[in-house]
Amino acid sequence: MEGENISNSINTESEQNLQETNQQLVTQEQSVQESGNVFQEEESKNEQEKELYMPKKHEDNPFVLSLDVSVGPNSFIDNRQPYNEECPPPKYFSNDILLEPLPVIREDILKGLKETKQGGLICVDKEAMDKQKGVLVHVFKQLSKVLMQGLSISHISLPIKIFEPRSSIQRIVDIWSFAPKFLAKASQIQDPLERFKQVIAFALSGIYIGTSQYKPFNPLLGETLQAQFTDGTQIYCEHTSHHPPITNFLMQPPDNSYEFYGHYEFTGSMGANHLKTSLKGPNNIVFKDGQHIRFRVPEFQLGGTVMGERTIETTGNVVFEDLTNNYKAVIILGTYKRHGYFRVTETGSKDEIQGMIYEYSPYINKLSFQKTLYNDKIIGISEIGQISDSIRNICEISGSWLRQIFIGGDLYWNIEKDIPNRQIPKTQTNQDDIIIAPSDWRFREDLIWLKYDCMDIASEWKHRLEEQQRYDRKLRNEKREQRLKET
Repeated sequence: MEGENISNSINTESEQNLQETNQQLVTQEQSVQESGNVFQEEESKNEQEKELYMPKKHEDNPFVLSLDVSVGPNSFIDNRQPYNEECPPPKYFSNDILLEPLPVIREDILKGLKETKQGGLICVDKEAMDKQKGVLVHVFKQLSKVLMQGLSISHISLPIKIFEPRSSIQRIVDIWSFAPKFLAKASQIQDPLERFKQVIAFALSGIYIGTSQYKPFNPLLGETLQAQFTDGTQIYCEHTSHHPPITNFLMQPPDNSYEFYGHYEFTGSMGANHLKTSLKGPNNIVFKDGQHIRFRVPEFQLGGTVMGERTIETTGNVVFEDLTNNYKAVIILGTYKRHGYFRVTETGSKDEIQGMIYEYSPYINKLSFQKTLYNDKIIGISEIGQISDSIRNICEISGSWLRQIFIGGDLYWNIEKDIPNRQIPKTQTNQDDIIIAPSDWRFREDLIWLKYDCMDIASEWKHRLEEQQRYDRKLRNEKREQRLKET
């Protein structure tokens, strides 16, 4: 009995010891788990703090407006879109940047270009040409798709590297840079023929300022421009249509002695080894006494897109009409001709101009009146003797759009002596009541980022703006179809 009691006592004690040991092991395990949980919590806390202080993309870029807000206050992009770290909104241009003077000296305006033996210009800017390498392949990939949709090549999306940080509506104004010299003088002249000559000189003298190897941005629908010349002449442009691309413009001097207005349709075509662009549309100048003169501008052709030298020249004849006094001028741009196969001779020059001012019969048919600026019979002539609607020749026009212009034997313009009056963007200050439209070109994010030399961000914004334009057009088409169904 006593042995059994001892045995039972030992068993009971062993069981108690085992239970205590198990309890100790459980306690140790819990302690380990708890310490592990504390470590994990501490590690998680450190990760959160690390994420909290991790720099955001473009945080160090001094031109970023915000790292949280998706767009700036004057964006063409819907502000309900989420923030995109690939294309943050930029800071808008300061007045110092906006008012940077544009070049006025011939050498600066034609920088990277030089005259050729045959006339016209050739690109010698290696950086510009390097940037344009591979662009042709990029264009051909999109060309068939664009043409199948019935659109022109102006709708092809090009890589950002070939662009300059300017809009096409700024480039339009460039060719008007001699308005303060010629149009201001013309408004003070009473002789209608001399006034007609001044308008011709105005239109031809600014051609060379519109030449550039870099492409400006296509205007966005609704994009505007507000600028002025140093004499106070006010300039307004608005891109009013996207299909086809059309920009309307208005220019007025401080004394309202004339009004220059009209619209341009941006058109383009592609040849085997060239690209051709034009601003199709009437340029109207109406003086205070009612004299109405209108004209068309030439086409620009970029040659050597596939092989050979990269050239710039003007094509297409320029036509002027005085609708009040029945004066007309036809000016042929480029007299260069190549003769022969085995023994080649060359005559004339690609930048030379020759033309005639003459009197013509007034229009009876209004349709003829509308179409004459783009009449193939006038645009297609290559010699002055082919003009067929003259009833009295008045005087000849000669010279070069790269050197000087003579009208009736008198020198009207010389590229070395006559300094262009370049456009100055309107700016807003606290001292005046000027209001800059939120649709102004200066608020375009792609253009701004390119000016800041942030190519990748500019490219992202260019794509984003193009997508927004397509989406807006889709909404307009849907609304139009809905209205048609309701009628």
